[in-house]
Amino acid sequence: GITLVILTGFFLNHRNMREWLPKWMVYVFGVLYLALLFGHFIMLRQLPQGTAMVFFVLIVTWLSDTGGFVIGLAFGRHALAPVLSPKKTIEGFLGGILFSLVGAVLCHLWFFSVLSLAQCAILGMLIAVFATLGDLTESGIKRSAQVKDSGTLIPGHGGVLDRIDSLLLSAPAFYYYALFVELGS
Repeated sequence: GITLVILTGFFLNHRNMREWLPKWMVYVFGVLYLALLFGHFIMLRQLPQGTAMVFFVLIVTWLSDTGGFVIGLAFGRHALAPVLSPKKTIEGFLGGILFSLVGAVLCHLWFFSVLSLAQCAILGMLIAVFATLGDLTESGIKRSAQVKDSGTLIPGHGGVLDRIDSLLLSAPAFYYYALFVELGS
């Protein structure tokens, strides 16, 4: 609940996060943001076919990131969200959807037949959308906190969080889809 309130405030408020949140709350938000959203992987794992579900989310999300990068680099001309992430393009977003769709179909054929091919295809596209939103959310949070990079552990990247930000929303999206179609029963 508090994570959603802070995120909503972040998107509706044009001042940076440091101006409208006390310093301690920024830290609490960071911990809650990561723990609550990543906690969905634990909840997914506890469902029947949970291990397959976790691998499905990981593979499809990472293919979305890869497709977005490759297609965006090769063909990207139109900015997707220039204020939050100037290098993200509409073409890259569509490439991410395509790669994740192909990845979801391959996962279905390889190890994830618990869902129909059509459901896997829908999930592939859904995960790509939420992966992109997760990436943009993290970019917005960093921008609001006036931080360029979330770490220096991985050279040439914005930090470890940049490697996992797309998973922060794709795992919850898949988890609630699984509950909706009653995969957990």
